[in-house]
Amino acid sequence: MAEFGALVLLSLFFSNQHQGIGTGLLHVGLFALLAVLFAADVARGGMRGGPLAAILDTLESTTAQIRVRADFALVAVAVWLAWLLGLEAILAAFTAGVIRGLWRDRQAPRVQSQLEGASFGIFIPFFFIVSGMQIDVDALFSSASTALRVPAFLLAILLVRGLPALLYRRFVGGPATLAAGLLQATSLTFVVVAAHVGQRLDIISEATAAAIVGAGLLSVMIFPGSALAILRRSEPLSPAVAP
Repeated sequence: MAEFGALVLLSLFFSNQHQGIGTGLLHVGLFALLAVLFAADVARGGMRGGPLAAILDTLESTTAQIRVRADFALVAVAVWLAWLLGLEAILAAFTAGVIRGLWRDRQAPRVQSQLEGASFGIFIPFFFIVSGMQIDVDALFSSASTALRVPAFLLAILLVRGLPALLYRRFVGGPATLAAGLLQATSLTFVVVAAHVGQRLDIISEATAAAIVGAGLLSVMIFPGSALAILRRSEPLSPAVAP
């Protein structure tokens, strides 16, 4: 929910194709309404039974790979609709994934494996490669004050994303709460997208964008390992088993 809310706010306040908050709210609301209507139809199983399901099963076992193509078509339609309304493409892609998650049938495990192979094997690596190539490292280390933005942004990420873990300290205890806060603060994809959008709209400089992405990289490198170390230290020692 935190990721989804952040994506909505990103599209609402920092998209450059609509004018004013009122228009932005209208566009986000219209996109959400269309997404909910389509998701409700999918959740009711409107595409699972009957002749259509038999046709899908038949085409699925051929080179047509109809379900995988349908998933890519869903993403394309969602991105086109978001572009039409002046919203960010990442919000559309995330929404398409949520809708697709509601569509469960007997082919779901195999199709999910195929989508994961295409996503994690092709599209996501290209996204990070292109994003990495666009980072201006020279601008980041052009001065000491600019370089110090990286730890400052890392601390900001930790505070904004990690502090909400205190809400469930009473349920899981101190060490688990600290570990959860570190895991919640681990973020790269949204950070890269936010930096790209900010730079595209001339809200932040190239050096600031590089510092934000650098902070996201450090969060991925430092926080998960630290969280796992905390959890290992907090685990009670198992009693020795008598022979």
